Amino acid sequence: MNFYKNILGLCVMLLLFTACRIDETFFGVSDQKKILVFQVDGQIGSSEIDTTAFTVDLKMPLGTDLSQVAPSVINTSSLSSVKPEAGEIQNFNEEVIYVVTAEDGSTQEWRVSIELTGSTGGTQPVNSNFEDWYTASYGSVIVTRYQQIGTSEDVDNFWITPNEGSKRAFKNENNIPFTKSDGPAVSLTTIDVSSVDGLPPIAAGSLYSGDFNYGSNLIPDPYQLPVFGKPFTDQPIGFEVDYRYYPGEGKKYYGIDGDKTLPANDEDAADIYVMLRFNDGQTIQRVATGWFRTADRSFNPASDNVDTGWERIQIPIYYGDHEELPDYAQPKTSLYASLNESGYAPEGTEPNEIVVVFSPSANGNDFAGVIDSRLDVANFELLY
Repeated sequence: MNFYKNILGLCVMLLLFTACRIDETFFGVSDQKKILVFQVDGQIGSSEIDTTAFTVDLKMPLGTDLSQVAPSVINTSSLSSVKPEAGEIQNFNEEVIYVVTAEDGSTQEWRVSIELTGSTGGTQPVNSNFEDWYTASYGSVIVTRYQQIGTSEDVDNFWITPNEGSKRAFKNENNIPFTKSDGPAVSLTTIDVSSVDGLPPIAAGSLYSGDFNYGSNLIPDPYQLPVFGKPFTDQPIGFEVDYRYYPGEGKKYYGIDGDKTLPANDEDAADIYVMLRFNDGQTIQRVATGWFRTADRSFNPASDNVDTGWERIQIPIYYGDHEELPDYAQPKTSLYASLNESGYAPEGTEPNEIVVVFSPSANGNDFAGVIDSRLDVANFELLY
């Protein structure tokens, strides 16, 4: 009897074992090949994954080296695989193609892009949209008026232009506010003042953080007029601004003694830059630098309207002596006392002042430039 029971029990076990075996192809193999999660250490916010266009977009802080990015997490559909895999370094200066292979062997290409950006949540310069201007003046018997950026001459304004100097020398202002369709802007133009004895040959347009001290001298030392820098203790990682540029086609000047150069193969170029510095009252050391230079023409003042040719740029601010900084952005000695830097500050030094400069003639500090070069700017913001 027990024999038959054992045989019966064995048969039942075999039946159950056979019934419980899983046929992995019973429902067919999967054709799913989606990217579900894509993460990079240090990214800003979440990745945007479009399962219709097969794209992944994410943001990283300004200054990130996009040529050396390794995604930390890539999750795809069940039973699928992806190449390149998480942890493999890729060059994201251009979009990178990732291929997801489904269980059934079918594949899907995904285009992954990284944008460098920052937020505007930190300290911002007052009047950084360049909206506020007032009427300034000089002279007591004969009063001469000119436009100056800011709210009044009784206020320590963050921004300044050398309009007083160009008005005194040439009876003409070369830094002028105007309005485009979406708000205020300012045009900065390099003009010829060579006909005035005792002055440098050009007055480069300029808008900067600091002061302009003409003094009482009839013909002052031009290197003593501008004072660059305003108190500032925050640590931004970049800046952004709207700009358009016209490299002049007028006469070329090469400084007071004719021994200076033009910045772009004997043509003019515009400079937009930010310097964070430590100034103890005796020496000035550079803490961080963000610099943009261009010689590319984006509009023509003679024919284009106020809305033509604008571009918004984001420029990283590098701390210390960074390999991305060109030679012209390095600390240097200067005849301008407020630009005379002794070098870089020790690592970890916190800034106590900021220099922001916009100029249509990059070598305008040396009085080298091309007449009628013009840089228009609007909506400046520091990024954090």
